[in-house]
Amino acid sequence: MLYFDLQKRAFRPGEIVCGRLSLDLDEPRRADRLIVGIHATEDRFGSARTRYRVERDLAGKGIYRGGSYEFELPVPELTRPTLAWRIYAFLAGVRAVTEITVG
Repeated sequence: MLYFDLQKRAFRPGEIVCGRLSLDLDEPRRADRLIVGIHATEDRFGSARTRYRVERDLAGKGIYRGGSYEFELPVPELTRPTLAWRIYAFLAGVRAVTEITVG
């Protein structure tokens, strides 16, 4: 499993999302990279369109089982109130997503 520890869950435009991603996997996994990102979508006519996405590499190629990684992700200066915001992480088929509020 991947777990997020965020300092807070509500942000204003222009702020930085600071947090930690913790890994607690049942068995070791080989991966090319460990990433974390922030993603904003807008629902338009029944389909979600990406409006903002930033990713950061937390670690490179290796074998992962556990550990924790600090991260910072920027929230853009201008946002729309209709956007849905998520922080996500991905490692070799394991994904974690958590929602945040921007406004």
